[in-house]
Amino acid sequence: MISSISFAIVTLCVIGYVQSHSWIACSDYTEKNGGNWDPNRCRGFPRDSRNYAPKNSFGLDRGFDHKPGNGGDVCKTRYSASSYSSEYPKAIYYPGQQVVIVHPMKNHGADRCTNAHIPDFGNAIYRGVNAMDRSGTLAHFKANLVSDLGRSPVGQPSLMSIYPKPGYQNAPNFCDDTDKSMG
Repeated sequence: MISSISFAIVTLCVIGYVQSHSWIACSDYTEKNGGNWDPNRCRGFPRDSRNYAPKNSFGLDRGFDHKPGNGGDVCKTRYSASSYSSEYPKAIYYPGQQVVIVHPMKNHGADRCTNAHIPDFGNAIYRGVNAMDRSGTLAHFKANLVSDLGRSPVGQPSLMSIYPKPGYQNAPNFCDDTDKSMG
């Protein structure tokens, strides 16, 4: 049974996304715990990525912010026929599939090259209720938690460089490029 996001899975870097300047670059990456971004490994992109997070400029901060808060629309853009294309396809998820979601770290990691006290506010994945849930408030989607991906340990120097780890800070190559490493 194929689910082509017919009931829109909304992926958010909950508080980490709201309080920092990172974004999802790929919503279905083919390498688990990978180190370096390869756009050819991405099978599914977030809505309107070609405009906001072009695949050949991973981690390039273009100066846009979208901080919806509980009552704001979770998506920066409205869904349209041009939201996805053959170059930027929509993810297709299958029951039981492990999905790898990729984001640039943008200096938000606690590791030997930074310090042990950079907080990990966590990642969570929410979904809509039906095929028409393509937009809505954060509060609406929070009612449908798919997975809480946890938080990386903070303030524990002995655990900083151990990978994989839960949460936003799972970035094995973080110290190679704290800005554009892949989390």
